[in-house]
Amino acid sequence: MLAVAGSLNSSLSVANNHVSSAWGHTRSDLFGTKYMWAIDNFSFRKEAVGTAVKSPVFTLALPDKEIELIIMVYPSGESTSITGYVSAYVQVLTKDISINAKAKLGIVTRYGETELYKSSSSTLLAQYAKLGSGGFVPRSNLFETNHNYCITSDRLTIYCEFSVVRESVNIRCANFKGSSLARTVSEDIQELFETQNFSDFDLLVHGRHIKVHKVVLAARCPIFAAIMSETKTKMEIPDLSYDAVVEFLRYIYTGQVENIDNISQDLLLASIKYGMEGLKPICFENIISKMDVANGADVLVFAHENKLQELKKAALDYFKKHSKAIMKTDGFEHLKISHPQLVLNDLFETLAL
Repeated sequence: MLAVAGSLNSSLSVANNHVSSAWGHTRSDLFGTKYMWAIDNFSFRKEAVGTAVKSPVFTLALPDKEIELIIMVYPSGESTSITGYVSAYVQVLTKDISINAKAKLGIVTRYGETELYKSSSSTLLAQYAKLGSGGFVPRSNLFETNHNYCITSDRLTIYCEFSVVRESVNIRCANFKGSSLARTVSEDIQELFETQNFSDFDLLVHGRHIKVHKVVLAARCPIFAAIMSETKTKMEIPDLSYDAVVEFLRYIYTGQVENIDNISQDLLLASIKYGMEGLKPICFENIISKMDVANGADVLVFAHENKLQELKKAALDYFKKHSKAIMKTDGFEHLKISHPQLVLNDLFETLAL
């Protein structure tokens, strides 16, 4: 399986001779995944018309949830009107969702190339909705050795690109009479972060380089300002993960964070180390909101080791409510071995209250 996910921000571009008293901007976020699925001995798949072979479940991660998907292939066609054709669809399995989606389906040919078919379309999908092609490809073409779409070793490999657009509308109103429409300063600074244009400083994180702008980091973070006054061109950050540093820089440039669920602890340590007070409550709230029985002991250890008293108290309170379940986890077994004094002192004292 191949999978990629990310976001695409639309930009506003208006000619200088266009003027208005107010303007608005619709930001479109694009999330996508790529998936490949192989069906062996396909020539033997002669299910009745309307009967599908279903792929394993694969997912597309959105900021608020994961969408579960499958591919459905009808070896003998979806209906009697298109017998002789293989039909293919992507189907949404997730409940209570309405998405604006696009699917592209194709096959991997004997030459190792991906042939996309006329199956790309956009619609509003809900649970069990399908998106694809009723007449995907003539079945005979798959087994004709002189045909470009011929498959090898009797294996049909389906290639799928599935993407979803999420939109949020921000209306900005102002008196712009006699002036041209323009982007905001924050949008321009965000573009510097994304493109790394005109960067003049290099951060090295576990062998990977991130190009940044000294003036932005120094203006937003006094600790970086002090470091850069002594270090002219580059510095190494060995104690934070690469993803956490990227998200930390996003906050410095834009004042916002995106997906922090898996890096919130590292991001909290970064906010403490570099004195970014506004980021601390964001990380703290994320850690608390994601705390559960499985990771409760790990959160307690993290808070204890880093002397985060407020987070430690929250973890102990959670432990008190769910102690029986947490004590059955691997995390608790590790806690007993690695931090026996924490168990004997803080934990038992909390449970005794």
